[in-house]
Amino acid sequence: MRVGAFAATRFPRRWTVEQPPVNAGRPAGQAAPGSEGAPRRTSLAAERTYLAWLRTGLGAIGVALAVGRLIPALLGGSRVAYAALGAGYGVLGAFIIA
Repeated sequence: MRVGAFAATRFPRRWTVEQPPVNAGRPAGQAAPGSEGAPRRTSLAAERTYLAWLRTGLGAIGVALAVGRLIPALLGGSRVAYAALGAGYGVLGAFIIA
């Protein structure tokens, strides 16, 4: 019995695609075709990661302002608990950004 393109085994032993080695037939020290942009892709990925952390920290500071100032103004009541929670989010945002 066949299921799709695979035999009816529960887990195939190996999922491989036959490809020649990346540096086959090239002298040592010569880059593989298509790998010239690898350092640029790596630096762009690092920049995107940094920007994501920055965005997360700024979001935490925004939540701190909302919890510490906006919610007590809208709901009334004690400001101490909201101020403490807002300060916690503020510290978290500053820690993430720094």
